[in-house]
Amino acid sequence: MVKRFKSIKMAVMLFAVVALLAAACSSSDDSSDTTVAADGATATTAAGSETTAASGSTDTTKASSGAAIESAITKDIQTVLAHLGYHTGPVDGIYGPHTISAIEAFQTDAGITVDGKYGPETHDALKEAAEGSDFNWDDFVAIKELQTQMADLGFYNGAIDGTYGPETEAGVKAVQAACSITQDGVYGPDTHSCLNDLGGDA
Repeated sequence: MVKRFKSIKMAVMLFAVVALLAAACSSSDDSSDTTVAADGATATTAAGSETTAASGSTDTTKASSGAAIESAITKDIQTVLAHLGYHTGPVDGIYGPHTISAIEAFQTDAGITVDGKYGPETHDALKEAAEGSDFNWDDFVAIKELQTQMADLGFYNGAIDGTYGPETEAGVKAVQAACSITQDGVYGPDTHSCLNDLGGDA
């Protein structure tokens, strides 16, 4: 009877050990699955982050490619605006937010159309303001540069005189038409990029 009791006790203990081992194995499998899942999630997140970052970088580059083009024309405009206290950003020839804001501020003070672009009206007002300061207007060659580039590209056959008159305005409209952008005869960010696309110095 005692031997039988001991046998039963041993069997129960053996069963308990087997049960504990089975539970431990099951827990290990779950942990592995969790680890795999976690790794998968991490990998997915990492890949997603990289994809997103790469995509965002590309989109940003494409979106800003036009504005990032340097131009001797735009740089000259920035120089005068900086001298008059309107342009506080870098004088780098890039027709970006700083340049647009500077032109708009000047246009506002001059009481002329505020559009952030450089056309005949803004040109005349800037000349008047510059000549009223100690800036040497003879050093301003932006429009001569514009006329030269348009002439080289076959859009202008007038005088290279730095005057933003009807002929220069017509040349700018011809350039704009070639790029399928608004034909207003005014030099702005789109025209800045258009000249570069056509082979000019922007």
